[in-house]
Amino acid sequence: MEQKYFKIIDGKKQYPVSIDTILCCEARKVRTIVYTVDGKAYLHDRNIGTMLKDSGYDPRLIRAHKSIVVNIRQVEYIETTKHGIFAILKLSRRVPVSRRNYDEIEKLLFGICRSL
Repeated sequence: MEQKYFKIIDGKKQYPVSIDTILCCEARKVRTIVYTVDGKAYLHDRNIGTMLKDSGYDPRLIRAHKSIVVNIRQVEYIETTKHGIFAILKLSRRVPVSRRNYDEIEKLLFGICRSL
C-alpha cells in the first residue's frame, strides 16, 4: 500500500502525518487526539467520525470502540480479561475493544474466521 498522509488540523497549524505512523485515535467531544508510533500526540480539530471520512475510510484505520480508532497494523495482540477485551498496540498502549467491533478486528488481525 502506498504511503498516504493525513492532514491534522490544530487551530491554525496543519501537520502531515503518515497513516502508517498513526497508532490510535481517541475521541474527545468534538476533537480527536491522534497518537503516533513516535510517541507524539496531536489534537485534531475534527471529531472521530469526520476524521475517518477525511482519511477516505482508509482500511488500516478501524473502530475498536465508540471513541477509539486503531491502526490495525499497530495491533500486537488482543487480550481478553474479566474487565473486557483490549487491543494491545505497539508502545504497550492498551485500548478497549467493544464486543460489537471485536469480530472485525479479529478477522483483520488474523486474516481467518473462527474455527468451529
